[in-house]
Amino acid sequence: MRESIGHIQLYNIIIVFFFLVMAILAGTTAYNRTFKVSTRIVGSIEKYEGYNALARAQIEKDLSAMAYSTLNGKTPSCPSHWGGHGLVSPTEEQADYAHNYCVYRSDLETYSSEHGFYNIPSLSFKYYTVVTYSSFDLLPYWDMGGIPTVARTNRIFCFGGGCS
Repeated sequence: MRESIGHIQLYNIIIVFFFLVMAILAGTTAYNRTFKVSTRIVGSIEKYEGYNALARAQIEKDLSAMAYSTLNGKTPSCPSHWGGHGLVSPTEEQADYAHNYCVYRSDLETYSSEHGFYNIPSLSFKYYTVVTYSSFDLLPYWDMGGIPTVARTNRIFCFGGGCS
């Protein structure tokens, strides 16, 4: 009885399957790294209670240590709004912006406990949305862009008019 498929076709199927599995593993690894990056950025913003100079310095330090993709002199392509939130970073005056992430801030919202058991006065709060991108650089001159990963901070309350 002869084989129904030849050796060459069988090798071709094995090679295609191998490359398909490698592509899935590479995509999973890139997404995992992007998720870690967005978690670090959110942690820094929450630690310093907003996206300010201290948080930005910590973020740049963390991303450099993690070897997250750099822009190599390019400007990040951040839309001016994301989910109804305004863009905070990068701005034109941040010329030394080194990594590919975008930070958006919500408008001030008010929290009041009218129906709760405690008599808490109304408090203003804001939160930040961070968008990072998975990098799929196959060749040095061919950047395939990336899939956006979105993370959001917890509420950051403003006491004594500290929110701008």
